[in-house]
Amino acid sequence: MRKIDYNIIKEFFFDTYLIDNHLKVREKFKQCTTEVEKEELYHHFQLNNLFLIRRCHDPGFYLYVLDKVNKNEKIKSTVKQYANRLVTSSLNFEQELFGSFSNEVEDTLIDKEIKNPITWPFSPSIDKTKNFEAVNDNSLYYFSKRLQYAIDNGDDNEFFVLSQLISDYKSGYFKGYQIFSEDNLYGEQVGSHRWLYSQSQYMLENIKFCIHYYHSHSFNIHNLVKLNPHDVRFVKELVKIMEEMIDDKEVSMLDTLMNYNKFINDSFSVASLIWFNSHNEMDKINILNNVYPFEISDNILEEYKSALCEYGFYNNEKNDYFELSIFANELFQSCFFEEARIIWTSILKSTENTNTKFSCYDNLATTLRELGKFDEAIDYYKKSLVLAEELSKSEELNEKNNVDWNQLTTDETEKQLLRHIGKYVDKNCNYTHKMAIELKNIGEMYYQLGKTEIAKKYFLETEGKCSELSPSEKSNIYFNLACANRRLGKFNEEFTYLSKVLNEKGINTQAEERAQERMSILNSMAFMLQDGSFDYNKLNKIENILKVDELSKNGTSLFHTFQFAKSMDYFEKEYEIEKLHGFSCFNSLNYNATYNLYYGNFLKAKELCKELIDNSQEPVYAAIAKINIGLIDIKENNFDEGIKHLEDSCDIFTQLNNGLLEFIITIINTATLLWSKGNVDKIIDSLEAKIISKGINFHLIAGCAYLEVGFFENAFDYFERGLSTKADNETKSLLLYNKGLAYSGIGKTDKAIENYQKSLDCLKTIYAWESMATEYRRDLETLKAKECIEEAIKLSSEADKERLETIKEELDALSSKRLNLSSLKNDNIRKTLYSAEKLMISDIKKMEDINERDFSTALHYYGKALENMLDSQISNQIRQIIYDEFGYCVCEDYRKFKGKEFPQYLKYMLDKSKKGSIGLNGWKTILQYVNEKSKNPVYQKFKDELIKRYSPEDMQKIKFACGMISSYRNDSVHKNVKNYDEVLNVRQKIVSHLNNVIYILYK
Repeated sequence: MRKIDYNIIKEFFFDTYLIDNHLKVREKFKQCTTEVEKEELYHHFQLNNLFLIRRCHDPGFYLYVLDKVNKNEKIKSTVKQYANRLVTSSLNFEQELFGSFSNEVEDTLIDKEIKNPITWPFSPSIDKTKNFEAVNDNSLYYFSKRLQYAIDNGDDNEFFVLSQLISDYKSGYFKGYQIFSEDNLYGEQVGSHRWLYSQSQYMLENIKFCIHYYHSHSFNIHNLVKLNPHDVRFVKELVKIMEEMIDDKEVSMLDTLMNYNKFINDSFSVASLIWFNSHNEMDKINILNNVYPFEISDNILEEYKSALCEYGFYNNEKNDYFELSIFANELFQSCFFEEARIIWTSILKSTENTNTKFSCYDNLATTLRELGKFDEAIDYYKKSLVLAEELSKSEELNEKNNVDWNQLTTDETEKQLLRHIGKYVDKNCNYTHKMAIELKNIGEMYYQLGKTEIAKKYFLETEGKCSELSPSEKSNIYFNLACANRRLGKFNEEFTYLSKVLNEKGINTQAEERAQERMSILNSMAFMLQDGSFDYNKLNKIENILKVDELSKNGTSLFHTFQFAKSMDYFEKEYEIEKLHGFSCFNSLNYNATYNLYYGNFLKAKELCKELIDNSQEPVYAAIAKINIGLIDIKENNFDEGIKHLEDSCDIFTQLNNGLLEFIITIINTATLLWSKGNVDKIIDSLEAKIISKGINFHLIAGCAYLEVGFFENAFDYFERGLSTKADNETKSLLLYNKGLAYSGIGKTDKAIENYQKSLDCLKTIYAWESMATEYRRDLETLKAKECIEEAIKLSSEADKERLETIKEELDALSSKRLNLSSLKNDNIRKTLYSAEKLMISDIKKMEDINERDFSTALHYYGKALENMLDSQISNQIRQIIYDEFGYCVCEDYRKFKGKEFPQYLKYMLDKSKKGSIGLNGWKTILQYVNEKSKNPVYQKFKDELIKRYSPEDMQKIKFACGMISSYRNDSVHKNVKNYDEVLNVRQKIVSHLNNVIYILYK
């Protein structure tokens, strides 16, 4: 077993599976014979991606899937078979591709201990996970190595898939529809639009809360693998795999857990996808639409202890459930307060460690405080106070808890775990300081309960403790007291404590900075009355705004981890405060209304939408709420009443820029989630008279709305209906123009151009000329595209002229040097060059993600085409001549050619089973030394045939083309990235020299 196989399995198991999975999907797509088959395959591909997103962000769903996987022995067996296949196949590239790979892996892998196990980067750019770069650097490293190998070996499909994955991982957003491109790598606008619209339509019609699959927050669930008791059974299977991979080493459960964490998580990822793909399309949709509450078992401690024993990590005195406590902290930070409470309660019941008990009491009190259970919080704070006092007086206990973690064990694996735990442990505690904090917390809770006298007593005791603290610790306590008084609305007292912070010598720096910042606000005239006292109303308003923000943050966090029902508790509390203090309730009402609408609670949703209208400061939000009310009425068979609400909304939207288009789009998007499209059309048609009354052509605006959301069939229907009615030339022109856009969206370039021309026959417009130019660019008709842009310039304003002139300059550059594709007699080579030209000539600058793309892809295509031309026109013919003279086993006949030069690229070309092609660098070398005599008769025969066929001038031109294109391509294949302008600048030279070679080889 080579070390190299071991590292690939250990660190890139899921990455390898992902590549294989995408390759299979692309191969199946090529084999599809009907559009229905393609759509069905694409739907399954989409659902797989949504599954990975949900599994990454929804902890309840994650545990549900884990449970299903762990109960399925067949899936475990399949994962093992896949791992064994990778090992035995050696992946066919490792030795020559990776070389010193094992050393590189050790140097580049990042934060093995705490790395997020979900290896799929689905957090959108607006909310990337904190460790997004760390998680994906290693995958990008692996993908780039595989890409290099694909390029060097001319593997188009693998090149295509890896380029796509690298683009997706860099952007953090999955654009999988490009895998389904039928021509070139980027699928260009035609293909990508088609699959993008298909994706939007499919999700709208099938997936509840579909928008949250791309706007969800990551929940750090790496500990769930260790805490779920069923996982132990799976890890046992993985131990067997690791032992088979490493023949000379016995792998323990604990060793697997600590040193193969990535492999464990990758295996779960692979297994979960296999499980999901065992279902049909409708079952997959139902799985994604179900609700998965996140719940922690009351028996979690017993399960955890059992798991530790299974892993062989028995000594609880060393561990004392710290890993479990860390997980509880993560739950708390993610607003899963009740779940955190269960874990800390379980630990408290079991531990004998005083320090751990103190920590549990303190954490439980804080959790109960967050839940608003102040009486219970006080009880736990008092218990933690007793233990803090006990710990502050006991040197023995302090010494026991102040352990040297490195001295606890001699086992390196256990040391690694302890170092990980030690990062989270407060090992040098001043318990007098902690007593002061607990006294302050108890006092604050009593204030919350209205027990002022008792609260004052505890605050005074807190101050009394300060005499036993250092200046830095004392200032920290004063600042904590200031914050407590601020939360309680006691601003005079807050000012007093802030003054004490700033008057203290040896002050805590952080406390000083925050105190000064707060003092500047309190001293501001904006928060003072005329008599110099604080304006309590204004200051309380700020505090309530902060409370609302915190509740909103918690609710949003839960909502975007798919815990919708749980998030409603926070939005309802937010609403209560907002209503009490006269704040806008839009955010809380909007989330509540959305939740109830999508889950069919129409009565509640309607009430919330009515209130939303009253609370909305923006007309558009009130208009959207009216649409929701109208659609609910229609759903409840009150059709006329519903249409009236929609018409009211239409009046509001009309006042907005492009408002009527947005009005119909909103109806389509919302109604599609509630009905089939047929019902939606009926609703839209019922608004015809209202929209006409606004002076707008109904069929035009309805068709444009359907076009915008990608429902092309509906768009065509409305445009045709509009053209069948009486309309002026301007309206006809617009209907025909948008019909052309619809044809463009489904990739029918000829039909698009035909409708643009008809539009121009009715009325000459810039946008029709420019859109026609775009279509001609797609067909590589750069001269016709330039003529269209010239016509557009004649009609343009000064504002448009500069932009259009820039496009014309590009077209001038592209049309002045064009590839002579008509001379090529090989369809595959023509397709390769067509793909390169399509990428460069298409109106690429209009693409939204142009800055995310690497255009060195075109250089690869140019190089590949040149290689294939030389192979087709030279190698194939000379190969047969050599076979005729020296026999088919020329490469294996070492007795005949022993000790004589025989270049590797020539062996590869002459190998009977491979019949490989010679790379560009190989051709450059051959042609450079073509006139030098070779001791090897086979090599000399090859050179003689070249000299016989081509003049010195022709061979010089071929050699120059090989060297130039190879240098441009190789410069960007591995590391460098080239943007559009950089590749455009070298394209003219490349095209010129490629045309020379085409003429030489095909004249």
